[in-house]
Amino acid sequence: MSEFYVTTTVSKETNTYVVHKDDCSELPVVEELKYLGSYASSEAAFKAATGYFDPVSCCPTCIKEAYPSGVFEYSAEKEEAAV
Repeated sequence: MSEFYVTTTVSKETNTYVVHKDDCSELPVVEELKYLGSYASSEAAFKAATGYFDPVSCCPTCIKEAYPSGVFEYSAEKEEAAV
């Protein structure tokens, strides 16, 4: 499990709110972060962040598995199929 944060300001590079792991070398100062919680996957943290901000992307430094797009794709059908 890892701790995750999302920026509270939009990134100038991506025009999105960015999800980071707590050990990221690119993690902004605490005043610019919202704590998302402890998650078993980056995908779960990304989904949590979308409940607070839009649009959201993942940090290319600490959440490499979301790239090349920078996001995890979600759809209502995918979530219903998982139930």
